[in-house]
Amino acid sequence: MENRPETQNGAEGEGRRKPDPGSPRPPTPDFSSSQRRWSTPELATSNENLLGAVSRIFSAIVQRFAGPTVPGVERKCRQFQRNTTGGSKRRRRVAQPSYPSRESGRAVLPGPQCCRVDSWYRGGRWGPSGTQTSASFSIVKLESEIGTALENLEEAEVHARRIFQVQPNRSYVRSLVITEKHARLHPETLVRLVAGLASADERLLGLDDSVHPTGETKTYPIVEQIPIPRYSICSRGTTCWRVRDPATMEEYVIKDSWREDDLPAEHELLEKVKGIPGVVFMASCEVDRGETKGFRCASTLRQYQNRKASRVLLHAYGQSVEHFSSVLQVLYAFRDAIVAHQRLLERGVLHRDISLGNVLFGKPDAPEGERGVLIDLDLAFLATDARPSVKSDHTIGTRLFQSISVLHSGKLGELAWEHDYLDDLESFLYSLAFIVLCYRPDGRPIPTDEDGPSIPWSWAEEAPEDACAKKRPFLGVGTVVFRASHAVETIWGPVCDALLSKFRRWIFQMRTKKGTLIHRGRGSAGPLDSFHACRDEHYSAVVGMFDEAIDSVRSAVTSPPPPPIDDVAPAQDVSAPTPLLPAELNVAVLPDPALSPPGPNHRLHPRNWSDGPRPSPTPPMPFNYPSLNGALLH
Repeated sequence: MENRPETQNGAEGEGRRKPDPGSPRPPTPDFSSSQRRWSTPELATSNENLLGAVSRIFSAIVQRFAGPTVPGVERKCRQFQRNTTGGSKRRRRVAQPSYPSRESGRAVLPGPQCCRVDSWYRGGRWGPSGTQTSASFSIVKLESEIGTALENLEEAEVHARRIFQVQPNRSYVRSLVITEKHARLHPETLVRLVAGLASADERLLGLDDSVHPTGETKTYPIVEQIPIPRYSICSRGTTCWRVRDPATMEEYVIKDSWREDDLPAEHELLEKVKGIPGVVFMASCEVDRGETKGFRCASTLRQYQNRKASRVLLHAYGQSVEHFSSVLQVLYAFRDAIVAHQRLLERGVLHRDISLGNVLFGKPDAPEGERGVLIDLDLAFLATDARPSVKSDHTIGTRLFQSISVLHSGKLGELAWEHDYLDDLESFLYSLAFIVLCYRPDGRPIPTDEDGPSIPWSWAEEAPEDACAKKRPFLGVGTVVFRASHAVETIWGPVCDALLSKFRRWIFQMRTKKGTLIHRGRGSAGPLDSFHACRDEHYSAVVGMFDEAIDSVRSAVTSPPPPPIDDVAPAQDVSAPTPLLPAELNVAVLPDPALSPPGPNHRLHPRNWSDGPRPSPTPPMPFNYPSLNGALLH
């Protein structure tokens, strides 16, 4: 592509001559057959001017060389200029196998101007002015604004991330960067590039076409697509759908993910822990669905971490624990999830990613042991004789719920403590603290400007050392502990305050003991062997705290109502014991989950299947994810 002076028709006269028989013949006046090149404005004064010329070239190539392979499906080129608020206000619909139908209003896509190839359904209308139907994009900018390679990559990432977010079955996105002077390509090369970017072969385009309404294998109708926040375009790419077996009407969750090839596969861990109450159950799996090295040329393979795709079919459970409606629901869920964590450890599996999103309520009428369910073993560690332990790593897990040892590991480097079950129990503590400091006992959130929520949200600092500094006072003594205790007792009552205080003090004592043993045994083999030998006692102590709290709450709920109050109120008895529950909950409004299952909106929470590692559990952007019509499990 070279600069050419524009004529009234947009090209020189020879552009209308008959092309050579052996060369491609793009149907555009911007192509010179004799000189075998396209013309762009010689003195492009604006990005908009350049965008128009590139768009005409792309449109011609797409029209002639990117023909449909699926009946009724086409690609068309569209311009998209820099806009921070924009998109069309018109509501439109598009349909095609891997692009689910969707009604959309405004689309927000900040970034440079683009020449975007969209999907088109004959007989329908254009799709929404956003990335819902984008097949690919090319960034068009003046040479004077091209910047560095890293800056171009960051700009492309803005568009690619948005495509990943609204097209959940995307594996990768291809794109180009074009200026008025570059790229200098043979016509056939440019045609192949643009035609490839607009390919009607959806697997070549980067779409996983095994997730769509039709297919030759068993089809599971999709109930809903579970939105998952992605903090990076280079990640596990976790995508989930809640589906229903058409034969049994039982609901499942299909989970797709891309793991680093040096990590154990989740399906192997799920197979190993099958049958443990309180641990997500895998019904079936599909492995070796592809590798990222298959998307790259041979010269770049060693520059990136290879990832392997897999798919698992999991039993569906309730919402995440933060979607509770009673105190007992919370206590039951945490109690059973901690017991399940202990059972995992007995089979050599350490979870390493305990968070609110990874603890679900069990199914309605779940028995004891299954009222709380642990999910997401993507980051779990499998202990073996050759590798019985693993170092703490601050890049693994959710920042807000990471233990102090994990947060401190980045600073310690090779001297970092090993990640053990105590770190996960500490994560359970922070998860419980988040619940009782940020919510009311009936599940209503507390305004974030109140004192309680400000404590756990301060732990979500992006830098691990900052998060560690904010979290240390909560395990010690002082103002933060007093503020937390006062907030919990005022809103949740003394029973839950006592539970949190006992759990917090126990974690502090165990951390102190663990640190002492490590420092005394520095350089020796197994300095924590004596500590880990008491593992069952440690779990019994924590589970006992929850059992005691559960018994107290149940006793308060089932106690007979107080006698009627006379017209003249008696003098207040200052010696009367403090109520076990706050005044607003001193009536029997705390049902056993087994007797009062979740309401009709019972479904998996968007953050249940999180894609980490991630800096903090900041609520995800309110993207309107599409609902597909079916999914295949090979």
